[in-house]
Amino acid sequence: MDTLERCELSQDSSESGSDQRGAERLRLLMRTGKLVMPKGEFLCVLRDASTTGFRARIYHRLPDATAMELALASGLRYAVEKVWENETEAGFRFAGEIELEELVNELTPFPKRGVRLSLALETHILIGDQRDPATIYNISQQGARITTHHALACDQRLRLEIAGSGIVAAQVRWREEDTYGLIFDNTFRFDELALLASRLQRTYRTSPAVNAGYVTSAASIPG
Repeated sequence: MDTLERCELSQDSSESGSDQRGAERLRLLMRTGKLVMPKGEFLCVLRDASTTGFRARIYHRLPDATAMELALASGLRYAVEKVWENETEAGFRFAGEIELEELVNELTPFPKRGVRLSLALETHILIGDQRDPATIYNISQQGARITTHHALACDQRLRLEIAGSGIVAAQVRWREEDTYGLIFDNTFRFDELALLASRLQRTYRTSPAVNAGYVTSAASIPG
C-alpha cells in the first residue's frame, strides 16, 4: 500500500425523563456532534447535559429511530435513546450513566477536528472539461474524502459535484492510492451542512454501507 502523502498547504429539559430530573446539569456551548443511526448520520449541537442524558439542537426532523449513537468531534461515542423531539430540539437518554467531565472537556487521546459525516455518495469530479466518476465517503464543513480512478496530484484544483449544493470548488490536500482528501474553497455553515446531509440521505436511492456498527445510507446520485 502506498504511503499517505500529505500536501503542504427550547424545550424544558425535564421532559426528557424522570431519570434526569435529579441529575446535575451543565450548560454546554457549541458542543457539536452527530447522531448515528441505521438511516444515516445527522448533525446536532449539544445544549446541556447531565450524567444521564442531554438536550440537543437539531436542524430537521430525525428519521424514525429510538436507539442510536452520539459521536463527538473528539471521537467520543455514546449509546443513546431519543426520548422527545420538536421542530428544533430533541432530548436523549444515555444507555448508562456517563462521566460528565469526559463529555464536557472531551477527554480523549485523539485530536479534535470538525465533525465528519460518513456517506457513500456516487458523484463526479470536474477537471477542466473532463468529468470523471468519484465517490464521497465522508464530508465536513471544510472538506471531503473521496475515491476516484482519475489520478490526482497534491494541490491539484478541481470541482466536486454535490447533489443539492451544485458544484463545489476544492483542492487536493492529501492522497493515498485512489483515495483523496479535499479542502473546500468555501466552507459550509454548520446548519447548511446539516440540512444538505439530511436531504442527501433521505432523497437518493440507498444501499447499505457499514459504519461504526450501524448500517448507514449510501446514495447513488444520477449522472
